[in-house]
Amino acid sequence: MDNKIGTRVRELRISQNLTMLELSKLIDVSYSFMGLIERNQRTPGIKNIAKLCGILNVSYDYLIIGKETNFIVDNRDAL
Repeated sequence: MDNKIGTRVRELRISQNLTMLELSKLIDVSYSFMGLIERNQRTPGIKNIAKLCGILNVSYDYLIIGKETNFIVDNRDAL
């Protein structure tokens, strides 16, 4: 498993027939910053991760750690 967000972004972008320019416009970042993300030289902030997940139709956990989790938080005891 690859632990790089940018690698997953690139693979998902390509699989959905998006250019890097198109994706950079959709998440409102520069083309050069999108390139840095895809080369794993920069990590997107939480707002951009949220945008990427929505556009690329993946969960946060997949984008961040590379796999889907079934982790459920039970907050009833905290009340």
